[in-house]
Amino acid sequence: MVTTSRSQARPPAQEKSRLHHTLRPASRGWRVFPLRWCEQGRCSCGNTDSTSPGKHPLTTHGVKDATLDAAQIRAWWDENPHANIGIATGDGLYVLDVDERHGGWDSLQRLEETNGPLPFWPVVRTGGGGWHFYMESREVLRNHVGIAPGIDGRGDGGYVVAVGSEHVSGCTYEWLNGIDPDDFPMLPMPGWLADQLRRPDTRNQSSSSDSSRIPKGRRNDSLARLAGSMRHRGMSREAIEAALLEENHQRCDPPLTDSEVRNIARSIGRYAPGDPNIHSAQLRDGVRAERKLTFRTAPEISAAVGEKVDWICRPWVAAGSITEVDGKIKTAGKTTWVLAMVEAISSGEEFMAEPTAKTPVVYLSEQPPASFREALARADLLDCVELRVLFNKDTLGCSWPEIASAAVEECKRMGARLLVVDTLAPFARLYGDAENSSGDALIAMEPLHAATGQGIAVIIVRHERKSGGDVADAGRGSSAFAGAVDTIISLRRPSGAVRHTVREIQALSRFSETPTELMVELRPSEGYVALGDVDSVALAEAQEQVLTKTRSEALTLDELVDATHIPRATLQRAIEVLKKEGKLARIGRGVKREPYKFRAR
Repeated sequence: MVTTSRSQARPPAQEKSRLHHTLRPASRGWRVFPLRWCEQGRCSCGNTDSTSPGKHPLTTHGVKDATLDAAQIRAWWDENPHANIGIATGDGLYVLDVDERHGGWDSLQRLEETNGPLPFWPVVRTGGGGWHFYMESREVLRNHVGIAPGIDGRGDGGYVVAVGSEHVSGCTYEWLNGIDPDDFPMLPMPGWLADQLRRPDTRNQSSSSDSSRIPKGRRNDSLARLAGSMRHRGMSREAIEAALLEENHQRCDPPLTDSEVRNIARSIGRYAPGDPNIHSAQLRDGVRAERKLTFRTAPEISAAVGEKVDWICRPWVAAGSITEVDGKIKTAGKTTWVLAMVEAISSGEEFMAEPTAKTPVVYLSEQPPASFREALARADLLDCVELRVLFNKDTLGCSWPEIASAAVEECKRMGARLLVVDTLAPFARLYGDAENSSGDALIAMEPLHAATGQGIAVIIVRHERKSGGDVADAGRGSSAFAGAVDTIISLRRPSGAVRHTVREIQALSRFSETPTELMVELRPSEGYVALGDVDSVALAEAQEQVLTKTRSEALTLDELVDATHIPRATLQRAIEVLKKEGKLARIGRGVKREPYKFRAR
């Protein structure tokens, strides 16, 4: 039963109709009910002492009356067309309430840095300047007060004020950047948050950090991270500056000067709201992070690193380094070669007659699951529990730094020493001409360098440019990628009459053990087999072709060139070797009308 009458409503000219905003969440399956509205800075109930104006239920039983019944919803808002909208949480819906006025932003930053990112949509900008993060909960979770300072949770038995409602300040609840649940699917609650919400003492565990101080040496970095979070979620540069000035004076010990704080706000404010690069942004305009830089002597470096390379797969992939694998789209066999290596590493077996260090592997794949399953089957990996795969389609709404951070955390959880990104561009969100930008390339590589700093080996797979070229320039886009990795491998189909299963590897590496060129072949029973350098393989192929073609009849050199399409000089070398080995006989006088012919013995 509704406890107010139509006569209490404000004139229609002062308020937009809210029925549209009410029916949309109901159509999605979120139960709604009416709340009181705000009049002249106070709740419509007349209570000037209320701490939650515009949030009181209008119905007798409050949230218990919430419904999906469109007829009942229309009746409520026909009677009270200016009523605010309440959405009942629970039944699969959980909402995290971040109150900026009580330190919610800083708490959110600490939680995400420690545990990983929250789902970024749908997100509501509340009328009071806070944020509601909507997410899917696959278990029953009740309300939680004090998850962290300024952060509460609304679950079973709770409710939140919905989009279209008005706050006492006069501001309206809105979807951030216009992104509402009809545009994108609601993402599931991350496991770390569900684990924390299950704890009965959440409030006590978090309350002690409310008075934490930011010491000298961390002030610039902490304020820059806070500014990045605010800008990413749509706050203006002016609002960011005001928040940073307050945070600086309240928590920085000692505070920075106001001009330093404004420089931080101006630097981060140059990024567009929602830009995924904000989280890996470098401060500009002379704003420097306060870090103690460590200079080391040569003996210190030698002692720390050691002479022996810690190979994950010798001589291609070393711990704490980045290996780039390039090749033509869908023809070079990049994924096939990398997965064959992964199979050897996950089982600790040799790869192309070289040792590997047994370790689990985390793999980021741009392929659809169906086609990737076929690739796993070819590599004999379908039963491998030491391989964890993240598909690009499952990273919707996540920035590249968030994805990379989650991948590193999965490596730590599994004890994996190898991370594969296949291919880099879609995961790093390098769209359009971004792959050609050296700045974007270096930003894309930053999270991977952070991974190598923790001893993880990284393989990035990239497409080769159409024109091919030298191995250092073969990768598509900016040459900055090549400068940011330790080993570049170009996988190509060799020229000439060579079996379709053979590939030519060209490499450029900071490690002396890595060969500059190698021919390999994928064989059904043996996997990839190293054949040797390009010249020796070409010579062996020529010998085999000469013996095959001359078994049934004797042929001249010109006839062998036409039959095999192998260069004349290579055939001449092959013939000389075969003659010395007694495998080939020479027939004829070697004159113009009677040239030499060759026949297999």
